[in-house]
Amino acid sequence: MQCTTDPRIWCEPGAEQGARAIAPLMAAAVGVVERAHYGSFPQPMRVQVYGSRESFARHSAVQPIAYGATGFGAVHLSPRLLADPPAVRAAILTHELSHLHLQQQAGVVAVARLPNWFMEGLPTAVSNGGAAERVSREEAVFALVHGRHFEAEADGSLLFPRRADEFKLSWPMYYRQSSMMVDYMKQRDGVAFERLIRDVAAGKAFGVSVQAAYGQPLSVLWQEFRAGLGRDPAAAWPQKNAPRA
Repeated sequence: MQCTTDPRIWCEPGAEQGARAIAPLMAAAVGVVERAHYGSFPQPMRVQVYGSRESFARHSAVQPIAYGATGFGAVHLSPRLLADPPAVRAAILTHELSHLHLQQQAGVVAVARLPNWFMEGLPTAVSNGGAAERVSREEAVFALVHGRHFEAEADGSLLFPRRADEFKLSWPMYYRQSSMMVDYMKQRDGVAFERLIRDVAAGKAFGVSVQAAYGQPLSVLWQEFRAGLGRDPAAAWPQKNAPRA
């Protein structure tokens, strides 16, 4: 049912408080996503807020420990968000709306074929670290430089995506590292990055789109990104201060 004045937000009985906490954040989150994705949402959006973790997990098809998920044409938000400050709620909402925008643009199947690191790294970057709050940039730099990192692959797999557990990383570390690579690609060449996002939104293959936009394969960008991190002061943290993966 609808339980706020925002027709985009729906909630089940018992989720009214969560819905009211999300409603004031919607306008800013939508604006951030549309600017970052270079276009408006092409379809109506729906944000569903749940009254229990169990109900959230049942409807979103993710684990109850998650804060949010996107699927079945909607953003799903867990009541866990009520325990977090508004800034974290806004970041998670923005992260999930980024997923929804891309799914509306490219289609669910095309998005599922993206390399998982990019599929998660883009929303994390767009939301300024949404879902990666527990890992700092400095911790991620140290891990990347010292061999505990994901691999930026140009091709994804619909059936066997390589995700955080594949690289023995925590999800927050995986999100943080992936978003840093996305940020690097945007900072390196903003025009090329916009072309990449538009091509991906049109359903084009990721690796081909990177080559067309940057004139180089993803492997070159990945090598440049990691080489630059080696000069970052965070790369030389004393071993005793090294973060967990």
